[in-house]
Amino acid sequence: MQLFFVLVAIVLLWQTILYYRRMSTWNRVLSRHFEELRKRSLHNIEWGEYSLFGAYAAVNEAEFFAVASERFFQRPSSLKKHFLDIYKELEEFYGLDTAELFYELG
Repeated sequence: MQLFFVLVAIVLLWQTILYYRRMSTWNRVLSRHFEELRKRSLHNIEWGEYSLFGAYAAVNEAEFFAVASERFFQRPSSLKKHFLDIYKELEEFYGLDTAELFYELG
């Protein structure tokens, strides 16, 4: 019986480690792109591919996430082409491959 509780504790610990590792990747990817967008917005630097998000996404990280989510559903092929890492994070978050889904529907 004690072995059972030890195994349960190990499984729970492993799930916690995986969760935090996943969140670390999520934060690193989205924060890096938000900071780059914000820098381009504040210093009036050429937006390049970041024009996909627009100025409102540079307001704060919550708005960046909201706009990135909108692009994930409204313009998935563009997001996937220019920001594959963001696309992959949102694909895992929402459990959908919208580029493939909308390609098949279209």
